[in-house]
Amino acid sequence: MAFEQRSGVREAVGWAALEQHLRARPRWRRIGREWHGPCPVRSVDAGKDTCWFRPGSRTPVAAGCRRCGGRLSRAAFRAHLEAVAGDLGSSAVPSVAAAPHIAEERRIDPLPGRVWAAGLPVAGDSPGFRYLCERRGVIAPGDVLPASVRWVPACAARAAGCLPRVPAEAAGILAYRFAGPGEADTWAIQFEAVDGSGRRIACRTRSAVVKRPSAWGSSLAAGRRVFQAAPGAPGCGCWLVEGPLDALALVRLDALGVIALEGAAVFGVAGAPGGFTPRACWAPGPVRVASDGDEAGLEAAARLCLCLEDAGRAYTVRRAPRGLDWSDLARESAVEREGIREH
Repeated sequence: MAFEQRSGVREAVGWAALEQHLRARPRWRRIGREWHGPCPVRSVDAGKDTCWFRPGSRTPVAAGCRRCGGRLSRAAFRAHLEAVAGDLGSSAVPSVAAAPHIAEERRIDPLPGRVWAAGLPVAGDSPGFRYLCERRGVIAPGDVLPASVRWVPACAARAAGCLPRVPAEAAGILAYRFAGPGEADTWAIQFEAVDGSGRRIACRTRSAVVKRPSAWGSSLAAGRRVFQAAPGAPGCGCWLVEGPLDALALVRLDALGVIALEGAAVFGVAGAPGGFTPRACWAPGPVRVASDGDEAGLEAAARLCLCLEDAGRAYTVRRAPRGLDWSDLARESAVEREGIREH
């Protein structure tokens, strides 16, 4: 089923303009008159054609998304359109301008919040800490992790109803919280399952094996919810990277003297290209776009920079070495400078 927006969107974005955005998005393809691809709002599953756009019969754009329940409400339609075409401004949907996310939040699945509430700070002797420190090198021995990371024992995660299911051999999961500015509740998490020796275990979803899945029902609020690895100072802007591990890695690289955060916040998105949007860069000040060293990461960074330039926002780009991501660089730097043992 589709939802055709009848108020304001026709002035904000037409079908021809939307097609240009869709054409530039990896994993999106045209089938007849429709474009199909992964949901741009919630967790992006590679190869999943859950969302679609087509010209509307009475309006420029119609859309639907099986990941979000099929039929899209007014607020959900706007969220999907903004995730692809950028911020539409408050005039796009006048009836929800005063509280653009209230209608959506009332319908959000409470599962991510239940899983998050079952967690504890990551202790230094936990398998999760050993995984991040010894195997990934994104934190150092004795580090205190940010409040956006928790360790959830496997029994607690299962009792909370965590989906995808926690593998039987896991000792627990590392939960990474995604939130917008000032949000107290938890509406989106990603997690990694870890066994007793500190090794990551992939999770099986309905149709794939995923290293770091999103908890079912997670909502990224059109890209505004991010994983925050460092709060930053007022007015210093933010660094934007592709995920929680890369975000933790930037903080580690700053401590190692490889890069300088310069007081900026560090935000990790739920994967590029879908997460690299201006909405994710909500910390006031310049944006440092830190892409992975692959073609997809570079293309996503380039598209984001065009949007930032159009908005008159200052930005710089920092690319990880070719073929590596920032967590790879943190591990290599830790081995080189501190002799941390590789696993």
